[in-house]
Amino acid sequence: MEKIKKLAKGTEYFSIKGQKISDDFLIRTPYMDKYDVQRFQDEMLVGRYQNTYRNQLLKIRTSGSTGKIVEILWNPDDYIASNLSLWRERWRYYRIKNTDFYLTFHSLIYSGTQVRENRELEIILNKTYLSINKLLFSESKLDDYIKLFARYPIKWIFTQPSMLLIFIKALQKNNLDPKRIFPHLRYIELNGEILFQSEQELFYDFFKVPIANLYGASEVNGIAYQCPGGHLHILEKNVKVQLFNYRRINEHIYEGEIAVSSLHNKVMPIISYALGDKVTIDTNVTCKYSISPVVNILIGRSNDRIPLLGNISFSSYQLSYWVERVNTEIGNPILEYKANYKNQKITIFLYIKQDFRGWENEIVYRFKKHLEKSNIKEKIDCICLLNPIELSDNGKVRGVEFDEETKH
Repeated sequence: MEKIKKLAKGTEYFSIKGQKISDDFLIRTPYMDKYDVQRFQDEMLVGRYQNTYRNQLLKIRTSGSTGKIVEILWNPDDYIASNLSLWRERWRYYRIKNTDFYLTFHSLIYSGTQVRENRELEIILNKTYLSINKLLFSESKLDDYIKLFARYPIKWIFTQPSMLLIFIKALQKNNLDPKRIFPHLRYIELNGEILFQSEQELFYDFFKVPIANLYGASEVNGIAYQCPGGHLHILEKNVKVQLFNYRRINEHIYEGEIAVSSLHNKVMPIISYALGDKVTIDTNVTCKYSISPVVNILIGRSNDRIPLLGNISFSSYQLSYWVERVNTEIGNPILEYKANYKNQKITIFLYIKQDFRGWENEIVYRFKKHLEKSNIKEKIDCICLLNPIELSDNGKVRGVEFDEETKH
């Protein structure tokens, strides 16, 4: 695609061959999407970073929970600058600073550029956080987790709503008091999925600490952050937000599909980038905490879980792990994936690069070997596609999808 190939040829940020990118709030069409980034990553890299500095760049991969895996390259200093506005708001709203110790949950672990095999009790300990593997989380290991929690001053929790629900259910089932387990806890932040008000209230009732929602994307970091008044304010110092396929609701509110531009990534410019989420934006919210426009997510990334035999299940995060393992083994053939659960039958679709035409049987074989290692006993059909996966009914790709009869 020519528009992407032109991006890195010594151009100025937000400029393509002297043509300035429109900074209008409402646009006719976005400039790029996830397929562009997947296919033209090398061409998007700004010229001076192509060779000399490439080994010094930070590599960020999306979680893949929507079914598309994208890799973004950053200068480490730019990446830190991108997150500064979020940290300022965390401190202003909830008195959380970047040295405060927190608990989080992960799905993939990299050793260099390779995805590492999960271990039975996978825990990452860093200077400021403790992370537990969400794919291996089990009630049978609760005692181990709690002993570990007691050793660190966990002041906040950072995870997805679905994972926090699983965690709460395990604590409730074992009659464990969160105040005893987390005596220093004073804040919880949720990201990666739609946070429903009923969930937010449930989380607050259980932990009795402020709960905030972060709307972001691995490609650009924070997009909007929830203030104590409940509004998801756009982080205007980190991203430029635009709407396309929009309609006007009233004088100040518009509904449409969101596109974002990073204001900090000078290595791999992300410009007017379609995220695949449908939102409303209110440009005139009265709020004592911020005057920035407010986002409400109408259709966003969800994380349904497919039930399996033996009272277990798998989610889009488990899918992303299997996909990453296969990609690591044979040169990144899989661009996109989706698991469909219909009439008690599971089908996994894998959209592969044209370069891997003829490799379908090998890709399916390797994918199923990872299913076996995960003790998946169901018969699961795997189908390789040479074209992008059909969109869901909500107008976007989701990593895990139910038909309506099965879901209800």
